[in-house]
Amino acid sequence: MAFDIYVGPASRYQSGDWKTVGQRIAEENGLNFVRIGPKKSLLSRLLAPKPEKVYAQWREQIRTGHALAGWDAPEWDDSPDQDYVTDRPGWEGHVAFVAQYAHARNQGLPPPTTALSLDELVEGNAYQAERAAGGSPIPKILGCQFFLPGRFQYGFEITNFIGNATGATSIDVLDRALEAICSHCGYDRAQIEQMRLDQVDAEATFAEAALYGTSIYARLVNEAISRNLPLILDY
Repeated sequence: MAFDIYVGPASRYQSGDWKTVGQRIAEENGLNFVRIGPKKSLLSRLLAPKPEKVYAQWREQIRTGHALAGWDAPEWDDSPDQDYVTDRPGWEGHVAFVAQYAHARNQGLPPPTTALSLDELVEGNAYQAERAAGGSPIPKILGCQFFLPGRFQYGFEITNFIGNATGATSIDVLDRALEAICSHCGYDRAQIEQMRLDQVDAEATFAEAALYGTSIYARLVNEAISRNLPLILDY
């Protein structure tokens, strides 16, 4: 299953007026690209709410989540005519990025040697140490699909645009993860943002997968912060 990151107006993401890395590559090579998702019955398609209602409900959930935390909801220009940016860390790059953050917070634990699956991450020593400590941002990153403009640290449940339960938090959570990783690994963040590395697969070393995932997150988190737009995980 593909794993892409989208930075741009959520309204444009919700409308489907954007292309993944895989779609762009297929078009450049004259190939048809079909995105496969859950098959819906005719009745469910007929009863599906209108897109504008889905989007309005999503924004209302954000306001509710912030109100429950005692904060004002973030505001940003979400007009769909704005440009977007995407890249593909893949699951290997995403999982390695999260694992590297967990090890940056638990530096006495030996890091993996090979790229991890999601199951291997959550069963690993650093992730388990984070869960045991409580209050960790690591499970929050794994549980959220939406990273919104703002500097808040709490997360809340939200329904995504196809009706599935997920989570939302702020882009600052990822920004802090990048700072911790760069400090721990001795990375120059500005240099990391400029890297264009080949996509890794399950055969990669952990160091290769972590560098690849971190470079993509560094670039797109900076894009989200500088443009004050959401970062959305697409999988």
